Amino acid sequence: MTFNEIEQGIAQIEQAYFTGPFCESVVRDDLQCRKAMDSYSTFGSVGRQTNELGEKKDFYIQDFNNILDVINRVQSDYSNNSVFVSRCERCKIQINRLLNIVRDF
Repeated sequence: MTFNEIEQGIAQIEQAYFTGPFCESVVRDDLQCRKAMDSYSTFGSVGRQTNELGEKKDFYIQDFNNILDVINRVQSDYSNNSVFVSRCERCKIQINRLLNIVRDF
């Protein structure tokens, strides 16, 4: 990958996990909504229990771990670039924070 591709990739990760579709507030709201769906699904005519929360938690954990693998590779491959290393470290901290939110939910 070129320097510009790595820069763009890190920027996309930062956007997605700090302010975008995978930021803390969105993840919490999504999990809360799915938890509510699981509890409400036992009411009504069918009365079947869903596993919306469990399935979404599994999705988040897999996604976050995959992104951590990518970040670790970039950080390792570009260890001589202090800007990339610090940005990768910042992303790792955020994604680990998100993993903790999902696991503790």
